Amino acid sequence: MKRYATLFWSISLYVISLAGWSQTPQLRLQTVATGLTKPVDVVSAGTNRLFVAEMGGKIKIIEPTGTVLSTPFLQIPANRLIDVEFNGVYSIAFHPNFATNGYFYVFYNQKDGQSILSRFTRNGSNPNIADLASERVLITFPFPDKGHRGGKILFGPDGYLYIFVGDDGYMGRGQMGDVLGNAQNLQKWYGKILRIDVNSGSPYSIPPTNPYLTPGDGIPDEIWARGLRNPWRCSFDRETGDLWLGDNGQDGYEEVDFVAANASKIVPAAQNFGWRCYEGAHPYATADCNPSQSLVMPLHEYAGFSNNGNQSASVVGGYVYRGNAYPSLRGWYVYGDYAQGKLWLLRREANNTYQTILQSPALVNPIGFGEGSDGELYVLTFNEGSLYRIATTESPVVTNRPPVAPSPPALAATAGQAFTTTLPVFADPDADPLTYALTSLPAGLTFNAGSRQISGTPTQSGTFPLVYSATDGLLKTDLSISLTVAAGGAVVTGNFEGYLDVVNCSTLSGWVWNRDKPNLPLSVEFLDGATSATAVLIGSTLANIYRQDLKNANKGNGEHGYSFVVPESLKDNQTHTIWGRVQGSTYILKWSPKTINCVGTGLPPTNAAPVAPSVSSLTAPVNVAYTSAALPAFSDAESDPLSYSLTSLPSGLSFNAVTRVISGTPTQPGTFNLTYAATDGKQTPVSTTLTLTVNGTVAPPPVVTGNFEGYLSVVNCQEIRGWVWDRNKPNTPLTVEFFADGNAIGTAEAKNYRQDLKDAGKGNGEHGYVFQTPSAVRDNVNHQISAKVKNSTYTLKGSPIALQCASSARLSASTEELGLEVIIRGNPVTGDELVVEVRGAAGQPLRLQLNDLNGRLISERQLEQAQEVERHALGLNHHPAGLLLLRISTPTRSKTVKVVKLN
Repeated sequence: MKRYATLFWSISLYVISLAGWSQTPQLRLQTVATGLTKPVDVVSAGTNRLFVAEMGGKIKIIEPTGTVLSTPFLQIPANRLIDVEFNGVYSIAFHPNFATNGYFYVFYNQKDGQSILSRFTRNGSNPNIADLASERVLITFPFPDKGHRGGKILFGPDGYLYIFVGDDGYMGRGQMGDVLGNAQNLQKWYGKILRIDVNSGSPYSIPPTNPYLTPGDGIPDEIWARGLRNPWRCSFDRETGDLWLGDNGQDGYEEVDFVAANASKIVPAAQNFGWRCYEGAHPYATADCNPSQSLVMPLHEYAGFSNNGNQSASVVGGYVYRGNAYPSLRGWYVYGDYAQGKLWLLRREANNTYQTILQSPALVNPIGFGEGSDGELYVLTFNEGSLYRIATTESPVVTNRPPVAPSPPALAATAGQAFTTTLPVFADPDADPLTYALTSLPAGLTFNAGSRQISGTPTQSGTFPLVYSATDGLLKTDLSISLTVAAGGAVVTGNFEGYLDVVNCSTLSGWVWNRDKPNLPLSVEFLDGATSATAVLIGSTLANIYRQDLKNANKGNGEHGYSFVVPESLKDNQTHTIWGRVQGSTYILKWSPKTINCVGTGLPPTNAAPVAPSVSSLTAPVNVAYTSAALPAFSDAESDPLSYSLTSLPSGLSFNAVTRVISGTPTQPGTFNLTYAATDGKQTPVSTTLTLTVNGTVAPPPVVTGNFEGYLSVVNCQEIRGWVWDRNKPNTPLTVEFFADGNAIGTAEAKNYRQDLKDAGKGNGEHGYVFQTPSAVRDNVNHQISAKVKNSTYTLKGSPIALQCASSARLSASTEELGLEVIIRGNPVTGDELVVEVRGAAGQPLRLQLNDLNGRLISERQLEQAQEVERHALGLNHHPAGLLLLRISTPTRSKTVKVVKLN
């Protein structure tokens, strides 16, 4: 990020509305958390917790109370990052369905200087940590000039992932910016906004509405917009879908850019934000610019370094406030400046007039803004390491309702005896997840906030006033309850000997006696927990079973054996730690503890399944954009966080599990029975059925005709490959539809470049296809796989091919041993970058070498362990035109591809 700053300055190119200035809000800041180390991004994952990314590689969880969890959610080792102080992690984004799939994405800069966009996965059993080993690299960005990276990533209203990339320029003040013209060069990723679909493809696919999908044009299909210098922090208005971004200037101007969304909350693609033709709204380097090109001029600009007395300036883009706590702030865009520590409000009117107002709070290096799941806004300070909530001087409107306390329970225990009880749940009118606390417990007892259980052995008698509380992260309710601990008899003492012999899913058995009273039976109590001090009482029994072996061993009268039936509550597929103790004493039976894990349906009686709501039927028009109201929430007795799903939606519609909203454009009419389900992660999902009626009729697709030639070449448990083209339209890609036993299983566009097809005169050679074998046919059943040109009668040669894949088995080749497949995006190459995809090297070391005909190395990439699909951009380092050789190799295989560089 450019560390320049500014004085506030409103440009005269726009009419600034003065109406209503006296009614504008005045910001104030509320400290949420301190002690962060170089924080750079703060986001929500759809709950009332926040996740903060630190430049040094840590992602931390901040609870609604402001508590920063001590264990990082994720930690990328510092030795993998290029610079943990100013050039490590840049941004994080959580998948819209994070609650169910656990996916989140990180943009960071690794040791070799390249930027990485990777997907990670949350730990399956612990929602507070992620699995570092789950990393899957989506895109690798070389930055040869080590310059502006941008780096913000976020999901748009359309569900696609947007990546904001800087121009790679690294010029000082007074020098010409972006000397390579990267931002306007459509053959490079730099200075662009990229858009990808992470819900399909491997590792992703290109959204069909991306603007540069023409085969063979040399333009990366991921590009969605261009003309940016260093886009530092960007956002979509959650209410309108409008795009806002702050773009750092070179010397003269900092700018705030705005692009309005349409009625479907979609921002038009192919925008050009002007750099380096313009800096802000001012001509900068226009010699190579197209005067007819429509540019997005900044909505607002202010003076940069050379226009404000050589004071630094560096804009930080923010968010439009859509929360409910501060009504006067709604609709205002909050942004700031890193170097000056200033914050502004900006409000845009429909006619593109606006007002922008400097605010009084001053910060030390505000680095980024964030938006909570409730629409409330936050700001991070980089060097200070603090997180602030943005508020106003007005009293907040509290729309959240506090938890409702249950009736106070009567609690009674006995000193010196094991005690356990589960406190009742609070109700929450807003169905928010609740966090529990209990204070003033007497010595010997502990409280588990997750299970709401008091357990242990109290060591003192008396009446103890306890405060039992629940909070939804904003409001807290207290309940006073009383615990009476009766005086117990004297602590049982003796010369004990005993064993916890057998622990299984049926019984707990063993023996115990007192040498001082050899014929007196003792009572044994059983506990479950990590330590004997905190373990929960399961039950007790009298050790009075006669055993001949004990009699023979002179254990009194031999009546000292015990057998205790394991309760159903322990048969819950969980691991339990079992202790045995002489009741009323401190004597722990030998061989304690032992663990069991019992299959069964028994669940702790404290957890209840979610309860389904009543859901009304829905209607939508066919082929018209549709967005439903949020489906009603399930209720949960324990206020556990719930994960939602919706299945059987018709084609064209998708379900957001976080917002519970159905959206998209349905493409088929009819009545659909949908299954709406929720789970608290402890019980089997609970579901209800709702009906969606899509009204209208759809004309059948036209029959596709042509002079086709194509083959179904490879069918295995990993992928289906081949090629197809139309001799009448030799450079037009076709769509292939795949079938298993005559039933459609998916489609793929045949547009991958293959040198062998090019050499054989098959148009531009971009007619290969790769289709990931769907899980539906990996069922240990023999299937006949065939393919045809979609909506035509042409069946690809080689069809059908038999396929049988073991269920959930490791993917392996079934019809041929997988070989290396190399796909080059655009060959001949006209830019200064070669984009390569490699398949067939998964799990092996992989090396990519680009050499000239004299064997001189131009570019190289080595990987210790390749993914299923590896996609890399190799820099050509301004190499002159000519023939180059790309060698792809593993320890067992290699492949060389000719590459032609035109300029």
